[in-house]
Amino acid sequence: ATSNALPINPTPTIPNGPKVDIMKAPSEVQAKSVGEVVLSWNTELESRTNFFKSKAKSLAEWDRHILKNRHQLMALQVDLGKASTSQDRLERQLDILQVHQKQISDALNVMEAEAEHLSRSPQHSAAVGSQTSSSQETLYSLAESISAHLSSLGDALHGIVPSNTDGEEELNRAAETSAPNNTFPSEVLKAHLQTLHSIEQKISHASAALR
Repeated sequence: ATSNALPINPTPTIPNGPKVDIMKAPSEVQAKSVGEVVLSWNTELESRTNFFKSKAKSLAEWDRHILKNRHQLMALQVDLGKASTSQDRLERQLDILQVHQKQISDALNVMEAEAEHLSRSPQHSAAVGSQTSSSQETLYSLAESISAHLSSLGDALHGIVPSNTDGEEELNRAAETSAPNNTFPSEVLKAHLQTLHSIEQKISHASAALR
């Protein structure tokens, strides 16, 4: 009888193929216990955490510095806007002053001419007397017109001085950042006051001529 049993090879053969390298532990954990490895990792993590906190603190300080500068810049922009508004209002008021001064100056020129003509005219004839009376009426009318213009000019000056005082702080702050050749409006006001003094002198001369 024949046997159907498979032959048994007492020495199994290992198939040929690529060799598999055995994974080795990192050098920093070799010859160390688990506790030592965990402690080393915790120390490194704490060091990196402290470094991150230091950088985060520096960034936070820079952020506060930027916000502070931004608030200062916004405040400066508000001050510049107020100064610009005050400057525009002052320039408009100065234009009004110039108009009044021109009207007063023109009226004074006519008044001086009439007064000079009146002082040189003879006083004995009736026709001349009528002409003199007409000239005097013209002078009185001019004097009333000048008085009205002076009153308007005084009101304009009364309105311009408080505005200049209220906006002085804003204008001074704006002057620190503006060009150095900008002149403060007070110089213009000084020139207007000098013109008013000249007008008063002309009025005195005209009044003397009427006498």
